[in-house]
Amino acid sequence: MKIATWNVNSVRARCERVYQWLKTHQPDILCLQETKCVDGAFPNREFELLGYNSVFYGQKSYNGVAILSPHAIEDTFVGFVNEDPDKDEDEQARLIAATIQGVRVVSAYVPNGTKVGSANWSYKQAWMDRLRDAYLDELFDPADDLLLCGDFNVAPTDDDVWAPDLWSNSIICHDDVRSRLDRILEFGFTDTYRMHHPDKQGAYTWWDYTRGSLEKNKGVRIDFILATESMRQRCTDSWIDLEERGQKKPSDHAPLVATFE
Repeated sequence: MKIATWNVNSVRARCERVYQWLKTHQPDILCLQETKCVDGAFPNREFELLGYNSVFYGQKSYNGVAILSPHAIEDTFVGFVNEDPDKDEDEQARLIAATIQGVRVVSAYVPNGTKVGSANWSYKQAWMDRLRDAYLDELFDPADDLLLCGDFNVAPTDDDVWAPDLWSNSIICHDDVRSRLDRILEFGFTDTYRMHHPDKQGAYTWWDYTRGSLEKNKGVRIDFILATESMRQRCTDSWIDLEERGQKKPSDHAPLVATFE
């Protein structure tokens, strides 16, 4: 089973890129983030031409998540509470979950935070707390076959950024969000990329569009496929598709892939 996650930075702008990537790599599951379109504008018909089913949860211009698979997609759940009238839903489209081939898969787009100390920064921290306390703890068990995939907008350690001094105390390296990512991992997750590449430095998933950033590898690693123990035991490899990031009109993120027995 081949699983991939990819912040596409607008699925409509990147539809041809996603289509070609699916055609070339044929993943069993592809989680998308930052689709940036309402549900009625999601290009699911284009992906159906390749035999891919899709479920999606979006909003106009911002955020948005999706899951694609050639297999049956079951028990889709969007947001934190999935239309439960007794609970407050997050107004931003950042979470979607589904079951595929017996595996529960979550595609997540963690808030960026904009600036340390801002209202968006407080929202990011609260969102990450809610992900652990009111989502993972309430809906899942560490014994589940569960994958949490997506753009977390947090670099776990200084090894995951190209210039630690420059990024120190930034919105992706600040202790307040690193500690929250640690709590999410403590639910029972393993970072599948680090599992297979424990000492590799300079392995990133995001580079800005500034000229030379990609060529000089001025990037950060903020995208993950996190696996519970039962899935960790089945994980045989993980890799970052740098070739895709170098294509014409790419997303600023590269796809991250993991394979499972």
